[in-house]
Amino acid sequence: MAQNIKYRQLKAFVILTETGSFTEAADRLAVTQPSMSVLIKGLENDLGVTLITRSTRSVVLTDIGREFYEQVKGSLEQLDNAYSAAKTSSKTRNGRIRIATLPTLAAGVVGPAIGDFRKNSPGVQIELIERTYYNFLLAMRQHEVDFGVGILRTVESELTFKLLFRDRLVIVAPNGHPITEKGTGLKSLAHHEMVMVTAGPKPQILSLLEVDLSRSLQVEHPSTAIAMVRRGLGVTVTATSALEAIDTEGLATIRVDSALAVRDVGIIMHKDKKLSPVAKRFVDDLLESRKKPLRNA
Repeated sequence: MAQNIKYRQLKAFVILTETGSFTEAADRLAVTQPSMSVLIKGLENDLGVTLITRSTRSVVLTDIGREFYEQVKGSLEQLDNAYSAAKTSSKTRNGRIRIATLPTLAAGVVGPAIGDFRKNSPGVQIELIERTYYNFLLAMRQHEVDFGVGILRTVESELTFKLLFRDRLVIVAPNGHPITEKGTGLKSLAHHEMVMVTAGPKPQILSLLEVDLSRSLQVEHPSTAIAMVRRGLGVTVTATSALEAIDTEGLATIRVDSALAVRDVGIIMHKDKKLSPVAKRFVDDLLESRKKPLRNA
């Protein structure tokens, strides 16, 4: 026969037993003292036994009450834990995440992370916003997104940064291209046709490294630059992270050995922003996944 078990009555009884006070138990259960008494009396009526001996100063369990407490306290704790786990799981498997990133990181870094996350949480809505650097920072400053994946060129008082990985610039050229020969590299870029992505800090960095970009072919996306390189229209300089989602078969990569050619990529948030459970899980998963080194780094 099915039992009419009332969780709130059991919870009230366990709290009352552990506190020994109707007043304190009522406070912990967030009910009035008369309501607390009604809950205990209702439990006793349902069971057909007396569980406690009431007095003006204290609460004393009867023999049956002590035995009943020992039987239910562990089960009730397990039930609470199961309820909390299920509720947390629901929060982290549904909801919405808004992420800002740089175009060079979207396909190779953030895109695969979204794909992995959606396998276990198909109910989560994810919006990926690709922005150039200054608009990328603006999305965090104005709370348009939950967090960003990108770089910080300077210290930003409103934003926090958590390192994901260290990225670097590389020269990409067809196999056998003269620039791949030992002893050439960055200094010889001026002697070759170049294809450059206009967005991002690479043009500024290369200017600081005294690389002449005046004759370079300008494009907007790393994938376009790589396609141009394959067609023999020149060589390009890009970040290792941008190559993560690009087929580099038949191409050579040459490290740019300079401190200016290295950048830290991380999770960026507004200092006043608190992540939802589902967004926090995405960030934790991303941090864990980026422990492995980047291809071509």
